[in-house]
Order: sequence, then structure tokens, then C-alpha cells
Amino acid sequence: MLEDDEEGEEMVLPWQREEKGGGGFEVEGLRKRTVKAPTLAELTLEDELLRRLRREGMRVRERVSIPKAGLTQEVMDKIHERWRKEELVRLKFHEELARNMKLAQEIVERRTGGLVTWRSGSVMIVYRGTDYQGPVSGREGDNFFVPDVSSGSLPRTEDDKATLSLLKSEPVVRNQEQPENMTEEEAEYNALLDGLGPRFVGWWGTGILPVDADLLPPTVPGYKTPFRLLPTGMRPRLTNAEMTNMRKLAKSLPCHFALGRNRNHQGLACAILKLWEKSLIAKIAVKRGIQNTNNKIMAEELKTLTGGILLLRNIYYIVIYRGKDFVPTNVATVLAERQELTKQVQDVEEKVRCKAVNAIPSGQGEGTPQAGSLAEFYEAQARWGREISTEEREKMMEEAAKAKSVKLVKQIEHKLSLAQAKKLRAEKLLAKIEASMVPAGPDYDQETITDEERVVFRRIGLRMKPYLPL
Repeated sequence: MLEDDEEGEEMVLPWQREEKGGGGFEVEGLRKRTVKAPTLAELTLEDELLRRLRREGMRVRERVSIPKAGLTQEVMDKIHERWRKEELVRLKFHEELARNMKLAQEIVERRTGGLVTWRSGSVMIVYRGTDYQGPVSGREGDNFFVPDVSSGSLPRTEDDKATLSLLKSEPVVRNQEQPENMTEEEAEYNALLDGLGPRFVGWWGTGILPVDADLLPPTVPGYKTPFRLLPTGMRPRLTNAEMTNMRKLAKSLPCHFALGRNRNHQGLACAILKLWEKSLIAKIAVKRGIQNTNNKIMAEELKTLTGGILLLRNIYYIVIYRGKDFVPTNVATVLAERQELTKQVQDVEEKVRCKAVNAIPSGQGEGTPQAGSLAEFYEAQARWGREISTEEREKMMEEAAKAKSVKLVKQIEHKLSLAQAKKLRAEKLLAKIEASMVPAGPDYDQETITDEERVVFRRIGLRMKPYLPL
């Protein structure tokens, strides 16, 4: 019986061995191996079907190449065209997504609705699913979207308002691929982006889709740089610590916009100004796979149009801070009205002042010169002044020279007194050091040799054998 118990303990099933090993780790000496989490296909499909799909996937030779831009509409059409004929499609990734295949798998499963049955290197096999019914109809339109901006930052004429009202009346298709189970913060963020513009369907990341900045109008009639006012006692520039904190905050935020063109960003600037009313930072992703994109030109134009502070710029993202002097559009409208009213009051006061000056008779002020003028000085000198003789002038020059020499002597005496004080201080310090020093006594070692003798003895010692025979 004891032998049977020992044999039963030795023969343990694999899943029982994993549980005994610590839940997810198999310990073999000093080596640990993590157990991979099951994929969505392993959780959804049956084992027999999954094995069959993997065997058939090895025979698929035709592949769909995924460019740097990711799953574009052309790539999606090719995938669905293959799925109409076969149930498996082979995808080959390049550049950015090839370095992060885990993210590529998430994007493929979210965008296409299929299941990744096998993945190796930069290649994956995608199954269309048991209930495949073709691509979802209805894409986002190419209509321009003009965000609602108040007259505080965009003073317009009546013709401009009429033009914008026509543009706003055009239908804009919203994003319909957002997940339903969103938190309150995600729902609020999604509603905020809905008011900024149409979404970018070809987004390569996860989460809520950003706004497609290329679908916003390139120019807005009557656009002007927004009004800004810095609070009293506040520095306009950010410190290094504030800049670091802002960059850390931007790193955790999702992207608000996706931009692909280099210039003509007035529509995007309007959307950024509207976003800044509820967010300190605007994060813009640079679209991938588009030729001749220059993030430096993008950032400079957006900084000029919005007046914000550039926090970060690279080939992937552009982050702009709204600045400490940012004023919301409703407050900017009130301040602009007050400034206009103040200017009107000043104009009225200036007109009244000019009328009072013109009302003075022409002959009344001609006899007396203006106060503080050269004519007034000459008149006062001729009336009350007296002429200075040559002797008096020479005496004044001698007195000025004596005063200058006396001043120079005083300066030299002051420098001499400082030097004497330093010398006295140094003498006192030297006396203390000498008093603390103990003089060395006479050398009682009589067995001293000269330098010449030391050199001779060293040469003799080096010529000797390294051992002493006894």
C-alpha cells in the first residue's frame, strides 16, 4: 500500500503539477517558464476546429501585405474580398506593427471582427468567424466639419456667418464603432470628441477613436489668433518642473486628433480652442504611412494659429499646452467688448481735448514762449542772468580739477586701507600657524649616507645574485 501511494504521488497530471508549482509557473531547477494567457480564438473556438484552422492556415500561400499606415480601407477591402472566397486570410506586417505583434493582433481583431488563430514573427492567420456576413456597410463621409466657435476668438461679418451656417448644416457621420460598455469618464471624453469633428476610422491604436483633423476645413473665414490675458503676478513661461509634469500628464492621455497634412490647419485650430476649454493639453497623433509629413511644420503652424506652448514634438505625437494666459471664448468676448468700450471713451475724451485747445485765441499765446523750451531759457538768461568773465571761468576750471584730484586721492587711500587690513589679517594668521608648528629636533641617526653612495650601493645590489648561498 505504501508503494502504491508513493507511485501515485510521483505520477501527477500536468495541470495538477502546475497548481503545485505555484499557479502559472513550472520550476525546473533555476529556470521558470510562464504560462501564456489563452487568446480570444482559444477561448471562443472548439479545440478540433482550432486545430483544423491551424493546419489549413499552414497551406495558405497568398498573403495580404499590411503597410506602415496599418489597416487602411484598401487593406480592409482586400481582407473581406479574401474572406468571401475562403475562411482564412494570411497577413504580413511591416515596420511599426511588425515590432509589436501583440498590438497588431488587438487592432486586427477589433477592426475586422475576426479571430487570430496563429501568429509567428510578423505573419498571422485570421479566421473570419462562424457568423461572418461581410463588411459593415456605411463609412464616414468626407464632409467637412466646422466646430462651433464664438465670436470672441473669431470676429466675422454677416457673410462669413452665413457661410459657416451653411457648412455646419452639412451632415456629418459620427463614429459608430465605439464600445458600449464605457465608463463615465470615457463616455464624457467620447461626447467631447463628438463635438469636435468626425472620427479617424483608420486609427491604429486601441480605445476611443480620435478626430480626423484632415476632414476639418483647411481655412475658416475671419479666423484670428485668440485673445489672451496673463493674470497679474504670474510668469508666462513654464518652469522645468511644470514642463515635466505636463509631459507626464500628456503621456497617459489618449490622442484627441490624428493629423496627416502639413499646412492649412485653421479648422483644427478652432477645434483645439474648443477642446482647451475643458482640457489643458491637446494631443495630436501624426498619421503613419503618409508621404512628406513634417511634424516640425505642423507644430509651428499650430503654435502660430493657437498661441499655445509646444510641450512635445516627434514623429509620432505633437502635444500643445494652452498656456497660462489662455482665456475661454465667453470670457474673451466680454474682455474684448470692455476694451472696445474703453477705446471709444478715450476717443471721445481726445476729441473734447482737441476742441478745447482749438478754442484758445490765436494771439493770446504768441507773446510767451512755451514752458521748458530753449526760448524760455534764453529769455530768463537775458533778464536775470549775468555774463561770466574769463578770469572767473579759469577759476571755476581750476576748482573742478582740484575737486577731481581730491576725489581720486580719496579713492586711492580707501584702496590702500583695504590692502593694509588684508595684510594685517594675513600676518596674524601666519603668526598663529608659526606658533602652532613644533620645530623638528636634531637628527640623531649617524648612519646616514649621501646620494652618491646610495646610487653606488643600488648598482652593486642589482648586480648581485638573487639568492645568498649558505
